[in-house]
Amino acid sequence: MAIIVAIDLGTSSIRTTAYSLSGDVLASNGREIQLQVVGERVEQDAYSIGIATLELLRDLEIQLGDDSKEVAAIGITNQRESTLGWRRSTGEVLTPLISWQDGRGQESLARIEAEYGSQMIIEKTGLAMSPYFSATKMESIVQSDALIGHSDAALGTLDSYITYLLGGANLKSPFITDPSNASRTMVFNIDTLDFDDELLSLFQIPKGLLPEISPTTVSDIRVASGLPFAGVPIASIAGDQQASLFGQGRFDVGDTKVTHGTGTFILSNAGSIRRRPKGGLLESIGWQLRRDLTPNSLVYVTEGTIFTSGSAIRFLRDNLSLISDYSEIDQVAESVKDSDTVTFIPSFSGLGTPYWRRDVGGAIYGLSASTTKGHIVRAALEGVAIRTTQVIEQMENVLGEAISVVTCDGGLTRSKVYLKIQADQSNREVILPKIAESSSYGAFLLAAISVGELDLPRAKEVVQFAEVITPSKKSYSSSQRRQRFENYMDRHLSKA
Repeated sequence: MAIIVAIDLGTSSIRTTAYSLSGDVLASNGREIQLQVVGERVEQDAYSIGIATLELLRDLEIQLGDDSKEVAAIGITNQRESTLGWRRSTGEVLTPLISWQDGRGQESLARIEAEYGSQMIIEKTGLAMSPYFSATKMESIVQSDALIGHSDAALGTLDSYITYLLGGANLKSPFITDPSNASRTMVFNIDTLDFDDELLSLFQIPKGLLPEISPTTVSDIRVASGLPFAGVPIASIAGDQQASLFGQGRFDVGDTKVTHGTGTFILSNAGSIRRRPKGGLLESIGWQLRRDLTPNSLVYVTEGTIFTSGSAIRFLRDNLSLISDYSEIDQVAESVKDSDTVTFIPSFSGLGTPYWRRDVGGAIYGLSASTTKGHIVRAALEGVAIRTTQVIEQMENVLGEAISVVTCDGGLTRSKVYLKIQADQSNREVILPKIAESSSYGAFLLAAISVGELDLPRAKEVVQFAEVITPSKKSYSSSQRRQRFENYMDRHLSKA
């Protein structure tokens, strides 16, 4: 039976996983990767990420042994927006990977908005004016001296670099990206499905530096000789949040998922037409299957972004020492019956949907002499849940129908306390997928579909769920706690 390998290039780790066509994990390994944070600058070592990816693939090949000959395809999913430059002729990395969390482009956006306004950018890209997206990262690389003197320079997101690397440096390796990643650059037109000359001009980015656009289900690219899984097709590329939506079988209009990673990302399947959402929601390409695979090949998504969620829990551990390990979250949160007077606003990297403000920091309100670490931890979980609920409600308005159920994955889902708070705050069922690594699972499904090992109906059957958390009446009012949160948020924004 065929085996599919997924490469998941996350913000804090890289993971390679081998799946059977029934969705079982046959082998898996991973490695943490580091962030370098200096003020607004957030970077990673792109060369080390490339080497780590190759080493993890080699380890996976060894783990599979003779079964490695059964690998039929590789799927790639990646942290979106993060950008780097390298040489196409040699593979030499010319810049760090500028992280999606990097905020150095704020001044550039302010200048562009003052001179040209924001409506044209929002209309063409579906995105908000934020340095979160790739355009200002690309602009800063072009304006540096990193690419000077290199006529073979390439400028792309992480999916482009890893695909190039696997295709073989020095072998005219393909330089491509897919619409799910390109639509997060803020220089990609989601109507024409191409990089837009007018947008590129605004950010002074030469189009010749950028990759070609390929469907999410890629074809005709194979791993180069001498590398792990040589000769195996690289069959899919997808941004991690869209891959997660796909990996949870959210194939129908209105299907919604929540991923709690470093930040929280809420995506709804918007179908094959643009919804043009208002109120700070984003619109991107979910995936584009080759037209020979399905008549409805292009799927749009509506998205809301919360920059701080898992990173808030890391802050409680690393900065305040309120927990020593993530496994202690529930124990500490359950040491109190509720958050008492404490309200935690999770915004250490600024506010995403619907505010899109980088100048707003995090805050803890309502501390008293009786406040314990349990109150603060519980308030942090409530803050993420309330922000998540706000975004889901906005999405309902865009879709014109109720979202009664959300699937949910990511690190915070290991906290049973958090899951109950999210269900209660949103008054919606929360469903957990059986395979927690939904982005990786999506890459597996997309690659299997690409090479004909699965089709969409069979892929939906392969997706399984492990648990349903239903909202319940609590001894305190979730609505009152939300009202208190929103009152403090208004006060916080007025002071920022």
